[in-house]
Amino acid sequence: KNKMISWENLLRSQAESLAKYNITHVGVNPVVIEGYLFAGFNGWYKSHTPPSNDLNCMPHSIEGKPTHAYLSDKAYSDLNQLLYSLGNFEYQKAVCLTHFPPFVNNEHYAEMCANPRYLEIIKENFQVLVVGHSHQTQDFMDESLRILNAGAEYNEPRFIIVDI
Repeated sequence: KNKMISWENLLRSQAESLAKYNITHVGVNPVVIEGYLFAGFNGWYKSHTPPSNDLNCMPHSIEGKPTHAYLSDKAYSDLNQLLYSLGNFEYQKAVCLTHFPPFVNNEHYAEMCANPRYLEIIKENFQVLVVGHSHQTQDFMDESLRILNAGAEYNEPRFIIVDI
């Protein structure tokens, strides 16, 4: 049976893993590498019927709000903070990374995609969008935005190498 973890313990565990493996969390610390800006935000989805693994493993509320509403509001706030911070960097191309794609991959996951308003904001500020969540390998253009997904299976690391 899944064991529910507190929000504080989840954040602490994440911070410990980032430090242990020397990982830069680009949602908190955008970085420029050889002229490419890498920045991200969680892009949480809005869902009235969250998947059972969320219901079993996540707290029912955070800071007095239902968990999914809190995370969705936080994603929008994080995106606005990220956009504000972009003026502090010099770069040639900008890459946005987010777990939840801001578009529907298929109707089964329609409730679990990020808010579609993010896609227009991302198109205005980035040239590449790297997403996860759907477990479907993708590489396509949406107007001037290239969208990539390595398409990993559950808990199976996967990567792709691309020219951007």
